[in-house]
Amino acid sequence: MARSFILLIVIAAGAVSVLAQTPESAAIPSRSPDLKKYIDRPIPEEKERFSEKIEKWKSLPPEEREALMLHEKMRREKMQHEIEETLKNSGLQLDKDRQEVFTLRYTQERRKIEEQLRKELEEKRRPLLKEMIERLVIEFSPTPIPTR
Repeated sequence: MARSFILLIVIAAGAVSVLAQTPESAAIPSRSPDLKKYIDRPIPEEKERFSEKIEKWKSLPPEEREALMLHEKMRREKMQHEIEETLKNSGLQLDKDRQEVFTLRYTQERRKIEEQLRKELEEKRRPLLKEMIERLVIEFSPTPIPTR
């Protein structure tokens, strides 16, 4: 959640015009900067979450904002390095526009994978935490608690 919050905050300045567009009224742009905006256009639920996260961002202390922006910058640099390595190792020879599209698709697919892994990890963590808490309650209770 923090990563998506950071990402939304970092792109906030450039996203205002994208948020105002609707899928029905937009044609697919032909130039790559416009293509990125078209591909990244948020759905209504994302617009609402974005607004909520902007409000949270505004309420953060400056030191915390700076730390989050630094973390996001490092994450983006790492991702860019991974994309460059992937392109190099794939043997693909792409022009600048195709590289941008590749980068966008890589980022989208990577985001989906990361979200799926977060969900799976949380599903595995939940029962383990429950078991751990039950053990700790038994261990630290002043009187023995009957086990189930």
